[in-house]
Amino acid sequence: MKRGTKVTLTGVVKVTGLDAPTGVVGVHRNGKAIKTLKLVVSKKGKVTFVLPKSLKKGKHKIQLRYKGTGQVSASRSKVVVLTIT
Repeated sequence: MKRGTKVTLTGVVKVTGLDAPTGVVGVHRNGKAIKTLKLVVSKKGKVTFVLPKSLKKGKHKIQLRYKGTGQVSASRSKVVVLTIT
């Protein structure tokens, strides 16, 4: 991606037996939290967010981390590497 380009990412939290999980998803870049998103029941586990246009040139490792609830365990997505040129 070229620096300054708008990058919109989407993730989905799926939980066996639940149509619409609740809780919080953290967006991490290179291991550090950059945004926290609340799961909304009407979205059925889907979260969408825009990365900052100010990301520096280089590789950025992006990961979603579901914090879990009292009934559902926490989990992490695979790491996606975004290269800014």
